Amino acid sequence: MAVLVGLALVVGGGVPALPAAEAAPTAATRELGPARVPARYLQQQVRWEPCDFDFLVRSVVPSAPETRCADVVVPMDWRHPDDHPDVTVAVALSLATGRSRGLLALNPGGPGLAALDATAFFATERPRMFRDFDLLGFDPRGYGRSTPATCRDTPAQRAALPTVADPRVRDRATHRWEVAWARHEARSCTGELTRFLGTQQTVDDLEFVRAYLQAQRPAGDQRYERLNYVGFSYGTWLGAWYADTYPGRTGRFLLDSNMDWTATMAANQAADSASFQRRRDQMFFPWVARHPKSYRLGRTPAAVRRSYERIRAGVQTSFDDGRSPAGAADLDRELLDLLYLDADFPEAAQLLLDYAALAEPAGADAVRRAAARPRPLAVRAGRTARPQADDDVAWEPLMAVRCNDSVWSRDVAAIQRRTDADARRHTFVGYWNSLTMCSYWPQPASTRTIDLTGAPTVLMVQSEGDPATGYEGALRAHRATAGRSRLVSVQDEGQHGVYLSGVSPCVERIGDAFLFSGVLPARDTVCATTPLPRERVVHPLAGPVTGRPTGRAAQTRSGGAGPAGPAVQRIRRAAAAAELG
Repeated sequence: MAVLVGLALVVGGGVPALPAAEAAPTAATRELGPARVPARYLQQQVRWEPCDFDFLVRSVVPSAPETRCADVVVPMDWRHPDDHPDVTVAVALSLATGRSRGLLALNPGGPGLAALDATAFFATERPRMFRDFDLLGFDPRGYGRSTPATCRDTPAQRAALPTVADPRVRDRATHRWEVAWARHEARSCTGELTRFLGTQQTVDDLEFVRAYLQAQRPAGDQRYERLNYVGFSYGTWLGAWYADTYPGRTGRFLLDSNMDWTATMAANQAADSASFQRRRDQMFFPWVARHPKSYRLGRTPAAVRRSYERIRAGVQTSFDDGRSPAGAADLDRELLDLLYLDADFPEAAQLLLDYAALAEPAGADAVRRAAARPRPLAVRAGRTARPQADDDVAWEPLMAVRCNDSVWSRDVAAIQRRTDADARRHTFVGYWNSLTMCSYWPQPASTRTIDLTGAPTVLMVQSEGDPATGYEGALRAHRATAGRSRLVSVQDEGQHGVYLSGVSPCVERIGDAFLFSGVLPARDTVCATTPLPRERVVHPLAGPVTGRPTGRAAQTRSGGAGPAGPAVQRIRRAAAAAELG
């Protein structure tokens, strides 16, 4: 049974009802009844204008309908709508060019990702979506064009914080550094809106938008009575919370690259070390070893791993000497970003060559190239970087949703002992699974126990070697919702985000049959995949998926009309960056 009672919008009377305030974070949270919400939200007048990305969408699919954008006013706190100022949620809507099957929303991941254009751009990979659905895009509350939430500090505050040379070295200095930064981030991110940047509030926003749009339909038109949805990564967590909160409003839900949405955010984070290690050591390093003439990093995975450690040590020496703008942790982080998508394997291998040159004493050209390369934020907002006087003093609170969604341990010593063990066991990014600001978060959490009772069966898609949302977690969520979820596993594949990527024609067929016709596979299914870039055969992964895959592995990748386009690749990469905080 879900812990929180969902929003029940009473459209006929014009008065939506919402859950009352969440209890403080305790081991057992009392189930709360609904609270009345003023009718003014359903009665608001929304101004729709063409979205600024509409031209780009229609340049890819000329037959696509116009996408229009608006700001919808919602309470900052759905439980106490009169206690805080209202906020806005940015939404995008296009109407089906054919007979509409209803409303379809999509979330590409996060949390903390602006995704207003994601539904439209993902539909360019499957233009039938434009014909069959009214498409809803949205920026989750607090991010993108929705009312923004920010964390703030000053250059002086940041400069006073400790730095470490390499956080993989687990000593007292690293422990002190983690504590100082976690406390600082918690203080810097505690604003009025950040306490309400939780998945439950976002779910209530999404349900309100559905209900508002339904209220605008002519009498007797029930096309928006249920929401259809595609979610990737954190989008699966969001989708599962919606389906659990509003089972009667849930339509066809396709959840791809699943978090374990029956567990806590902390438990999901704890699993990342092993899944990223598997993706690097069992998929990427073997791929590099199979291309020795191109990269010269070794002819076996073990040899490539030794090369990686040599490069890592060399670039850290260059960083310590002041010659390199990047250190060992930056190498780990940049490689981590490039392991999400199979298509990025060649770039990831080239990254190792760039860092190898950066580690050389005479690598002046490499230093200039590295300084000019657009890069993600250094580890956790620049903790390993030398402080700069002109650093920005505001940033998006990417961790706030995680802190608000789960109760996090405050036993700092135990967390650091676990991180020390992870760093030894999973040398790639085990140290990344460390203390966060959530252990110092002053706000109560809004937790849920997901069981999907009353919801239609959801379709889950999961690759065997997914680095960011490990297969084992998806399997636990599936088993915990037996009979209410159907799992499609992609054997010998590690792509994060499979449907609409062209990775597995089998997944594309199953996903299309479900989304457009409502047809689920009769039972859990194992799909084959396609070869990695520059290869002609699929190489086996010694992973957790067993069973014979459906069909034979294709020799090329195709997402229907073709491989995923640059706009979708951009969104997937942005989602990866948001997931890493």
